[in-house]
Amino acid sequence: RYQTVAAFAAALDCASEATEAADQGEEPEVMLVDDGRQPVAEPQPHTPAAELARANQGQQQNEYPEPEPEPEQPRRKWLPWVVGVAVAAIAFVAVMLLQPKPQPAIEVPDDLITAVTQSDTVSADEQPVQQVAQQPQKPEPQQTQQQPQRPVQQQPVEQPQPTRPEPQRPVQQQPEPEPMPATVQQPQRPQSNLPDIAMVYVSGGTFTMGATSEQGSDAWDDEKPAHSVTLSGYYIGKYEVTQKLWKAVMGSNPSNFKGDNLPVERVSWNDVQEFLRKLNAMTGKNYRLPTEAEWEFAARGGNSSRGYKYSGGNSIGNVAWFGSNSGSRTHAVGTKSPNELGIYDMSGNVYEWCQDWYGSYSSSSQRNPQGPNSGSFRVYRGGSWSNNAGRCRVSFRLYNTPGGRDSYLGFRLAL
Repeated sequence: RYQTVAAFAAALDCASEATEAADQGEEPEVMLVDDGRQPVAEPQPHTPAAELARANQGQQQNEYPEPEPEPEQPRRKWLPWVVGVAVAAIAFVAVMLLQPKPQPAIEVPDDLITAVTQSDTVSADEQPVQQVAQQPQKPEPQQTQQQPQRPVQQQPVEQPQPTRPEPQRPVQQQPEPEPMPATVQQPQRPQSNLPDIAMVYVSGGTFTMGATSEQGSDAWDDEKPAHSVTLSGYYIGKYEVTQKLWKAVMGSNPSNFKGDNLPVERVSWNDVQEFLRKLNAMTGKNYRLPTEAEWEFAARGGNSSRGYKYSGGNSIGNVAWFGSNSGSRTHAVGTKSPNELGIYDMSGNVYEWCQDWYGSYSSSSQRNPQGPNSGSFRVYRGGSWSNNAGRCRVSFRLYNTPGGRDSYLGFRLAL
């Protein structure tokens, strides 16, 4: 590009010198020849002044017929202006060719945009002037006239440095949500950690409690007199409480015969009350011991009773672990046949604590009896692995102190 501009400038200088020589009337140098004719001049530019000079020379030598005189033309004073305009056009083209290509758009950082936005409070005369760095350019040939150029606008690359610190607007932050007040809960073990507690619903009804006819001569005096009892519906455990459930609630296992599915034993009536308190805190329910009347009604099969001597049948070996088949130990719950309600081990395996104080029966009819208001002994029912068949009958009664413990004594839940 620079060579092209230099060539154009040289051509313009030559044309200008020729034009000035013609306007001053200077004659070109003449070469001498020896052919007897008028020397032929070197090629001269075809300008009006040159033609007029040649005509005058021919007239003086009288070798050529005298041409008719041509009217004198006025000097072309407009020629320098034309040359000037041409030079300006060439300069404009050169400037356009030398103008740098537009820079690609530069991604402006977010913090720069924020800084520019925050400076809107500063007045226009206080705004810092940013100098745009220009690329160095080679010197251009001198020009007679140059068109004004628009400044090249470039995206700022760096954050502008103000002449004085600008006031920063405080950044408004969203307030953190206040923590929700924690729900006050009683410390308890999650219910999911407890084994399943299977319960059987016993519909309310009326039955004869005590020494009924099927008990025969095996009945003891405290089973008499037989009397009518009416009960409301309730739930009772399908199985005796296992050692697994006891350990989950109490964290220990007092049993003599160890095994998760064996019935828990060696627990007193008082121990059972502490177990119930913790279990109810864990589950939110109201588990309890069955009353003596509830226990016997469920053992007889409730409203579905078939009048069996033992819970679930008259053949004790099918429904109970007792002294003749137990091997002098407890067995896993639910391994013998159930009774009419689907309840297991209400005869044999371990005795089961009841809620009542021990006392004598009355011949009068009762409704939801709770037993004596006070006493020295608590009732337990059902027989165990160490007893003979007579003590596994559904009407047999026995008792112990509230703090008594033994390897044949456990319990069952009610609700």
